[in-house]
Amino acid sequence: MVAHRFHVGDLVAANAMGVLPGPYRVTRLLPASHSGDINYRAEDLSSGQERVLAERSMKLWTERESEVQKPPSSRRR
Repeated sequence: MVAHRFHVGDLVAANAMGVLPGPYRVTRLLPASHSGDINYRAEDLSSGQERVLAERSMKLWTERESEVQKPPSSRRR
């Protein structure tokens, strides 16, 4: 049996092409594929849509990722 790294209810970020970074809430642990890839069902918290995310493209969501990067000030001193 394959051990899942994330649990139902965890907030995660996605790092895959064509996928918004998140945050996502894990809603279901899916069985491993024939190739051994571990997948999860996760809800995008901004849109409410669910998608399947591969464990290899996920990491735990942190407060740091939710901070908005402010552009450098254009004012001269």
